[in-house]
Amino acid sequence: MDFLSPILEIGTRLWGCSCKHMAYIHNLEENLQTLRSETDALNHRSRDVWHRLVAAEQQPRMRLKLPSLRLLVPEWPLEKTFGLDSAVERVWRYIEDANVKIIRLCGIGDVGKATLLKKVSNEFHRQSHYFDAVIWTKVAREEDYIEKVQESVRKKLDIPDAVWNQCSGEDEKGAQIFSVLNGKKFVILLDDLWEQFNLLRLGIHLRNDQNQSKLIFTARSLGLYFDMDMEATVTVHVDCLPPEQALSLFKDDCR
Repeated sequence: MDFLSPILEIGTRLWGCSCKHMAYIHNLEENLQTLRSETDALNHRSRDVWHRLVAAEQQPRMRLKLPSLRLLVPEWPLEKTFGLDSAVERVWRYIEDANVKIIRLCGIGDVGKATLLKKVSNEFHRQSHYFDAVIWTKVAREEDYIEKVQESVRKKLDIPDAVWNQCSGEDEKGAQIFSVLNGKKFVILLDDLWEQFNLLRLGIHLRNDQNQSKLIFTARSLGLYFDMDMEATVTVHVDCLPPEQALSLFKDDCR
């Protein structure tokens, strides 16, 4: 009987396969009808997607626009300062000067450069001006600081995540920022600049004489500058007050 076991096993397997094929043939008409229905549904979805694409192509392409608020910086809460008011007035005169494009605020560490920059920033909330956007950002002391500054700027410009995430790198991100700022009058305030770089990497272009946009930055080194006509760059030195003048201002404030 042992020789019959393999034959019985083969027969069982052949019967199982035959049953499956017979069941498929029996339900062939039903299977074909299901296939036709699914094919029709796919064709309908395909036509729907095609019509949407055609309609989208016929619509005018929307350009990214600046946010409706012209001031994209907060008004900084500041404690009473001594000796910076004259520097603020001087910086504001440079801001109003069409021949000045870049303003450097230079001085040693902890002398008040960042405070001066914030006071100047607050003036945009109080003074009348012609700028479409005023943007503040701090420069991180990290290798990828350019992209971090770009990220800060694009958030203030409301560049959507869907657009930003499609950018493959620094160059394309700079191009997106440039496309929003192009033709606009803007002020960029950079705090604690520590390395020289090309402004175009950020997407900032100041060479257009008709633009009248400004860059204001703080730095410890007078050696930091941008590749532009130096006549368009001015420097405001931020120094410690002499002890006598500081004491005099303190006494005047206490009266």
